[in-house]
Amino acid sequence: MLPPLFLTTALLYIGYICYPLHNLLCKVRPLGIPYFVVLFYPSQFTRTFIFPPMKLLIKVLGLTHPQFFPIASDWQVRQRYKIYRFIGSDISFTVTPWKIILHVADPDMAVEVLAGKGWNGELYPKPEQESLAQIKQMIQYYDKREATNTSYRDFRRATLGAIAHAGFSKVMEWAPLTTAIANEKDSEGSYQKCLHVLIENFKWTLIAPTGGAANGFRFFMNEWFEEKKAKIELDNKTAVKPSREDLMGSLVRSSGLDKGSTLETPLLPKSDVIGNTFIFILAAHETTAHKIANAIYFLAMYPEYQVKLQEEIDSILGDSDHSLTSYETHFDAFSSGWIAAIMFETLRLIPAVIVTARHMGPTPGTFPRAGGQRLITLPPGVKFIIQILGLSHNPKYWAQPEKTEAESAISEFRPERWLPKSGDNTMFKPYNGSYMPSSIGTRGCIGKKFAHVEFTAIMLGLFREMSVEFDSCGGRKTFEEARLECLAEMKKYESKITLQPSGEMPSIMWVRRRSYVIS
Repeated sequence: MLPPLFLTTALLYIGYICYPLHNLLCKVRPLGIPYFVVLFYPSQFTRTFIFPPMKLLIKVLGLTHPQFFPIASDWQVRQRYKIYRFIGSDISFTVTPWKIILHVADPDMAVEVLAGKGWNGELYPKPEQESLAQIKQMIQYYDKREATNTSYRDFRRATLGAIAHAGFSKVMEWAPLTTAIANEKDSEGSYQKCLHVLIENFKWTLIAPTGGAANGFRFFMNEWFEEKKAKIELDNKTAVKPSREDLMGSLVRSSGLDKGSTLETPLLPKSDVIGNTFIFILAAHETTAHKIANAIYFLAMYPEYQVKLQEEIDSILGDSDHSLTSYETHFDAFSSGWIAAIMFETLRLIPAVIVTARHMGPTPGTFPRAGGQRLITLPPGVKFIIQILGLSHNPKYWAQPEKTEAESAISEFRPERWLPKSGDNTMFKPYNGSYMPSSIGTRGCIGKKFAHVEFTAIMLGLFREMSVEFDSCGGRKTFEEARLECLAEMKKYESKITLQPSGEMPSIMWVRRRSYVIS
């Protein structure tokens, strides 16, 4: 009975999708843009249940034709700019029976799609001092141990401490995740455990946002909300103005949920305040932690850049007391040098997210294309997928002047490409739209400046005193073997909440700088 039932179901499905697919193909073909046909819509369900077996099938059958690329959920990571080179166009369609999707690696079109008035306001306190405190505790831990392969979790812990301080006025001492959970100091370990489980199983959280970890996280957020609400109501009664406002305080005050609010009705329900808090914690600490960890691995692979970074730190900070390092005094000095260049190059090669999406409205729209190509008018309802990796690897914009594409080493870690030219203090500015790891426009990352300051603080906090190197496993592994292993793992990154390792990264070691003497 099963084979006929399966065949009947398959035939009915094919009949169901043929007519809408034909209609959408009739809209796409006249545009003259390359297109691929996919028989299911890429949703969270298909990414979880359909893409993995399809990816395995493609691998087993050795299917290498570009037509099969969009079926694999991680094709953007594997192909980067290769697919656009193959089809000879910086834009291409994926046509499903229900939706037309336009993949964009054209910077002019990307800017037009994402265009909007930016906002560079700074909501929350600078994170540099709390970041330095976290790193000091981290160094003390590593000083007593040898190799580690938990860098991503460790830096999540450090960035979570900075976010907790700036966003919620919570002080979290740095410790490895397992230690923090075991201690459960002031319920902090339980909170971290909930957040860790949510991050590691994020796609399942989206499908079924219940369970112990999700409910536990809501409990902590509700507790923090009530604490802050009570504090604001007390301040209102006593006419006390806070010396600084954190994220939760800003959300509670602006929502109008506190007693004594001048708003007639609350602007936000409590659930929205807690939801925004979750997004802030998840996005801010996860993306920054992975950016830092990726930079650390690049520096382990290319130790010559560690030397340059450390020389820059020494030239700016000298033998000054580390506790006196501040945003006001030092950030600008580091914003056009090696630390900034390392951050920009890390994000170019491994952005936190690999795509950003937008939708066309109910009317047709006309969009520009780079290089003087003809404008393209698109039908209503098209979904844009801006390919962050495709843009940042497009040789039209990343091949350096007077150098060939090969000499420009577009796919390699070369932070010097960002440094100011001789006699200038302005960092390299890529072609508009060819580099947007934090997106742009009104829905771009408003925490970009916060993350930049946190990255700077953590990097100078680490490398002023320490150096990073691969673990030789007792002499059984050479530096070159470890470097190649690291590069191979980076090529297998997959997109979860952020772009991150799918396997085990090689172990690294933190060692004291031989030439650095702590005052």
